[in-house]
Amino acid sequence: MSKSPKQLIFDQSKIDHGKLYGLADDDHTQYFRLDQTTPQTVVSGVPIFNVGLKTPLIYPLADSTSAIKINKADGTTNILSIDSTNSRIGIGTTTPDTKLQVVGNIKVGDDNTNYTNIGATGDQTFVGSAGFYPRTLNQASEPAAGTGATELDAGEMCIWTDSDDAKCYFCYNHGGTVKTIEMT
Repeated sequence: MSKSPKQLIFDQSKIDHGKLYGLADDDHTQYFRLDQTTPQTVVSGVPIFNVGLKTPLIYPLADSTSAIKINKADGTTNILSIDSTNSRIGIGTTTPDTKLQVVGNIKVGDDNTNYTNIGATGDQTFVGSAGFYPRTLNQASEPAAGTGATELDAGEMCIWTDSDDAKCYFCYNHGGTVKTIEMT
């Protein structure tokens, strides 16, 4: 049976609510309504829930640093954590300390042709047309350490063209000190 992109098909015999108060084993249709308003329809004995009518919402009863968690089938290994108090998401961590924290590798880009891989140690690999493009500066004075538009923050690097003599330099901030290498 083909599925339209706006339908989810569930095998009702595989859905179990465990010990939800007030529901018997045959009450699945009373709580598993994805669109929250329309009862299920059955096609060839399989319930179909239309999800195009109303977008399902998932939200905790109260905000907390561990508001929503998704675990592996073992029930204990955490995959995804949502901290609704601080608006943070953690993948591979239960205590994200930034808006998005990933513990492990990250792959950004398409499937296998053009992407950037960031390893757990921070190493980056560029594949295909993905690449590293440092900031460029064109000014008379050498960039200083700092966070301004003409300064380099800790760990940042840039290509600096001296507007006085047109020489080109590779610059980077290492531990608060800007290092400059002339490119010839």
